[in-house]
Amino acid sequence: MEKEKINRINELAHKAKTTGLSDEEKAEREALRREYIEAFRAGARATLESVLIQEEDGTLTPLKKRDPQDIKEDHGHHHVHGPDCCCGHHHDHHHDLPEQ
Repeated sequence: MEKEKINRINELAHKAKTTGLSDEEKAEREALRREYIEAFRAGARATLESVLIQEEDGTLTPLKKRDPQDIKEDHGHHHVHGPDCCCGHHHDHHHDLPEQ
């Protein structure tokens, strides 16, 4: 996304907090936000598509897009969440850690 458009998003955000936006400015802000998010997603997608995993035997394997059905099935599994867990589930670490 062009720097001018990012600057415009920031201008509109500042104006929204101070004097408020007209209906036209709200529509412009929404369109710019959608464009920004799509550009961000495209960049993230391109980065992930270029990642290679080095296997134990030294071969390189590209990341694979997971099947949505596999993701749904994974949510049924249970695992121990440690303090550094980044699985994305909201949980209380004190209750999920095994007793020692």
